Amino acid sequence: MTTLIIAEKPSVAASIASALGANKRQDGYFEGNGYLISFAFGHLYTLANTRDYNPDMTGWKLDDYPFIPDQFRYKPIEDTGVKKQIKIIKELVTRADLIVNACDGDREGELIFAELKSDLRIDKPTTFKPVKRLWITSHTPKDIAKGMDTLREDTLNLERAGYCRQQIDWIIGINLTVVFTLKAGGEITLKVGRVMLPTLKLIFDREAEIANFVSVPFYTLKCEFKTNSETYTGLYQDQEGNVRFSNSGPLQAILEAIKGKFGIITHKESKQSNQNAPRLFNLTDLQGHITSKFKGFTSDKVLEVMQSLYEKKYLTYPRTASRYLDDSQVKDAEESLQAVLSLPELGLKNKTDVAFHSDKRVFDSSKVDSHPAIIPTYIIPDISNLTDDEQIVYLEVAKRFVAQFLPAAVYDTLEVITNVEGHEFITKGKVLVVEGWRQLYLSQADPDGDSESDEKEQDNEQPVTAKNLKQGDQVATGDSELKDGKTKPPAHYTEKTLLSAMENCGKQVEDESELLKGYTIGTPATRGDTLKKLIECNYIQTKGKNLLITDLGAKVVVYFPVKMLLKTTFTGQIEKTLKDIENGQYDSKEFMNKMTAYITKSILDMKSKEIPAIRKPVNILGKCPECGKNVIETSKAYSCEGTRDKQCKFTLWKDDKFFALFKKKLTETLAKELITKRQATVKGLKSTKKEGVKFDAIIHLKKHPETGYWNYEMEFPAKKSRGKTSPTHKKF
Repeated sequence: MTTLIIAEKPSVAASIASALGANKRQDGYFEGNGYLISFAFGHLYTLANTRDYNPDMTGWKLDDYPFIPDQFRYKPIEDTGVKKQIKIIKELVTRADLIVNACDGDREGELIFAELKSDLRIDKPTTFKPVKRLWITSHTPKDIAKGMDTLREDTLNLERAGYCRQQIDWIIGINLTVVFTLKAGGEITLKVGRVMLPTLKLIFDREAEIANFVSVPFYTLKCEFKTNSETYTGLYQDQEGNVRFSNSGPLQAILEAIKGKFGIITHKESKQSNQNAPRLFNLTDLQGHITSKFKGFTSDKVLEVMQSLYEKKYLTYPRTASRYLDDSQVKDAEESLQAVLSLPELGLKNKTDVAFHSDKRVFDSSKVDSHPAIIPTYIIPDISNLTDDEQIVYLEVAKRFVAQFLPAAVYDTLEVITNVEGHEFITKGKVLVVEGWRQLYLSQADPDGDSESDEKEQDNEQPVTAKNLKQGDQVATGDSELKDGKTKPPAHYTEKTLLSAMENCGKQVEDESELLKGYTIGTPATRGDTLKKLIECNYIQTKGKNLLITDLGAKVVVYFPVKMLLKTTFTGQIEKTLKDIENGQYDSKEFMNKMTAYITKSILDMKSKEIPAIRKPVNILGKCPECGKNVIETSKAYSCEGTRDKQCKFTLWKDDKFFALFKKKLTETLAKELITKRQATVKGLKSTKKEGVKFDAIIHLKKHPETGYWNYEMEFPAKKSRGKTSPTHKKF
């Protein structure tokens, strides 16, 4: 019996081939031990475009929309390598007795295989081949062997959900992008997506909240108390426990009344509290954690790095929403724990603190959705061989995993109430006395939380002091201070807080009249990509770690007429229904009929409405070196505003022959640097004399003294000659 296994990527196929002894490498597949193991390159097919259905649709015209195919068509991606690989797989199918789908165990992986299965007619009577599903959480040899022993029979519901997601997103993206763009003037393409719009609306609403926030002044009264051996501070609180007050007058009177007076400690409570480690990572948690704690990461980059570590067999499946492990993983998890404890980079002080257990805080099958939480496998990397990014992601996952089996962190907490002349002052504090799992995070004050803690709690937070005091002690008042402050607006979204909002915002749906019932925006695998698209469309921008809406993004939210698509509950309900389709609890045809009917109606409504024109934002690159006016981007150049009325002639052409000569383009970033600094270091220029040879150079922007035109001058890196160094210049 010959078994054909089809993986999602060549690297995964290589791992499976190695585990199963198929060690003979062929063109486009591996062979051996009764197996043929081939691979895709992600999606090998794409949905047909509108011109494939109707050749006359060469441009965008409102009359052509809504456009919804009666039957969706697919075609191979236009790539020589893709078409060659499809042909190889087709030939292998004829040799196989059984076909195993080994693409990633999620909706998208299922769709990649389903497209191939449909094109090759694997499931048709005349060309039928039995198909089974390999469902694994890692690419380790043990997991692969176990998965091959327990192949799944049928994942058709997951396939149906994949097709529904893909086709509905195509209908929304194609139709609403075209109609909205044309209705808004057609000057700039206004991309519309089912997940993009409500995510953009979240950011818009937060920005509006911040802009409309009215800061309210408040006052606090802090007093220092002393004994022979102790000094501590307290905040005045009223009978309701408030420590902030809108009027400073009464506080000023209290300040005067307590000067030089003694106080009595009327209450002291000291106790220990335990804090367990934060739960295991799912993808959204991991993306938020990494982007908030480490520079240079975006959520889509975290997924990219995580995918690399998964394919190298070091971590388990990344695209998971679960924070628990399956009950069946107890033995495997213990093996992984023992293996990962060998890493000195964890910063673990004492291995004897680690105690493996199988309680519900870690292992709970009822809380595992498709795939368990992300943990290390038993295969441990040489950390020095990982990239810097891989080291960060791997070690953070490993630390979170090990933390589950370390003792709780223990804090001493203290609350003291001091009464002075009938006025109460409260003192609160907390100090770590037993590190427990926190020993892994000594350089991170808050390994799982946001830096945006409740500002009211910060008013009376201080290290634990006054341990030697007891109730009834008399204390002297020291320095007192009346402080003023202002309430702060909500914080801007960061990638961490926005990803969390996307994951949770649909879980409390009260309006049952919505189209469908649901709970999240996007999936763990797509949320990071959604943020990337919003930035690429210039709908949002980053400032430090904050995500801010642009003027264009705000106009899209305000002018987009189908308000339902801006609601988080709408796409959340779609996600919930797709999940129901996966679980066999909702009919995919009914879903498609409802959605296409709703989208058709929405498009017709949009066509009947007037939408204000949305103009392309003016991109200012800097001040003109010739006359001082703004240099702006046009379709073909970066030109001074003065060129419009011929008052200035400064222009840098995007297709300038100088850069084309060295196989480079004059990008916006490069043009901005040349305009503002008059020079830029350019890497990877290709030699005109020696094919394929690359070099770096400094490009200078200089004005020709005779013609008055601005030209480029190339400076090569300094070369040593007879003990001296001198740069080499070349003019163009």
